[in-house]
Amino acid sequence: MKKWHYLLIIGGIFLIGIGIRLVDLTDHPFEIHGTRQMRSALISRDLYEGGKNVFSTYGMIEPPIIESLSAGMYSLLGAETVWIGRVFSILFWTLGAAALFDLSNRISNKFGGIIALIFYLFPTFSVMNSRTLMPDPMMTAGLIISIWSLYHWQEERSSKWAVMTGLITGFTILSKAYAGLILIIPFAIYILMTNNPKEAIKDKQLWTILALSALPVAAYFFYGIVIDGRMASQFDNRFFASLAFDPGHYVRWLYVLDDLFSLPLILASLVSITIVKDIKIKWLLLATWIGYFVYGFFFPYHIRTHTYYHLPLVPIIALSLAPLAGKIADLIKEQKKKAFSIILIIIALGIFSSVNLVRSYFEMTKDDYREEAADWLAVEEALKGQLNERMISVNADYNTRLHYYTGVRTSSWPLASDLAVMELSGSTPDFDVRWQKTIEQFHYFLVFNLSELDKQPALNGALSNYEVYFDGLGILIFDLYSPLE
Repeated sequence: MKKWHYLLIIGGIFLIGIGIRLVDLTDHPFEIHGTRQMRSALISRDLYEGGKNVFSTYGMIEPPIIESLSAGMYSLLGAETVWIGRVFSILFWTLGAAALFDLSNRISNKFGGIIALIFYLFPTFSVMNSRTLMPDPMMTAGLIISIWSLYHWQEERSSKWAVMTGLITGFTILSKAYAGLILIIPFAIYILMTNNPKEAIKDKQLWTILALSALPVAAYFFYGIVIDGRMASQFDNRFFASLAFDPGHYVRWLYVLDDLFSLPLILASLVSITIVKDIKIKWLLLATWIGYFVYGFFFPYHIRTHTYYHLPLVPIIALSLAPLAGKIADLIKEQKKKAFSIILIIIALGIFSSVNLVRSYFEMTKDDYREEAADWLAVEEALKGQLNERMISVNADYNTRLHYYTGVRTSSWPLASDLAVMELSGSTPDFDVRWQKTIEQFHYFLVFNLSELDKQPALNGALSNYEVYFDGLGILIFDLYSPLE
């Protein structure tokens, strides 16, 4: 393949990968993970408006990096522009693609790099999740850039690469702490495979990487847990031993993986690792998979219910496929008549890419959420004159859209799914105690998801004892100050 042909192919893949993510860019971020995206949108707005109590309002989970970048752009543009967050996620994802491509080339060959790039940029799951207003695309891109940087440090053993590796890894783990669970195993195994353990302990560059990787998130956790204190509660309802040690849980986990990626593709990427000749690279690839499964072990509920928790698997699969692709390219080179094989590969990759890109396009354009505000403003109108009253509601998105589009501020009553999580953790609250506190503290109870009343018969029964203040727009508003006789 001529060099300019190769560059044209790579440039085309990057342009298509970026272009598909720009489709329907300015629509409001509800196509997937609407609740999580709107939380970031609310934080971005608060930061833009000079809010100083973001942590107390939204809780300390991870530092608002993507939200701060969005708020900064709002200031430059002079207006809140919610889709700016998408642009930053796409930018980070593209940087991850560049690192993945370079690393794939180095552990495989040019064709391996192309395959890794296609499987990172084109799958529908990747397209839809990598442009969300959330920290996850940024963190996932950071994972592969960290591994790329580690590889270069090990090859060159320079202070420059040691500092770069530490800074990138530290930023990645700070952006979302569970990245540390995924990275610690490939980092440890790769370093031990390429260094004498006794010499590694004395290696100043290695300590530089360790310090720069750990200090940012350590400082953040110290502030959140020891000084501020509010972050301690964020560790509640994360690890459930009853799930982690249940064999059935792992079967259901495989069903999720099959739905998102397909098990044959996952098996192919694992088989690909076995053909790597360099033992260091083989262990590096295998360790990234181990890191993913360790992370899933510690978040057993979320790994089954939150699909974006699997986003780190996109670069892991893509990188793992590179050696197999490289081997296929080598076999084709050995054939006397290559044209037929090359045509088959082009057709297969064309079908894979086209199906995923078309599916992504329709997923992004099938709904228009720009008029979403009008529906929620009607709720504000229904409560006209009562906006200063204390309210509580049961709402599938925990009131994020209500708060984003209106002046209505409510607390949240737990969903049936939240109660199920509490039951898993062994802390199921007493309904009567919770209800007594509710009627003492709140004037109105808003029900946005009528199906929740069927799922929570105790709540349904309690609310039936109060007058309905408003019935319409698919919601019910109960006046807790007006019990029925």
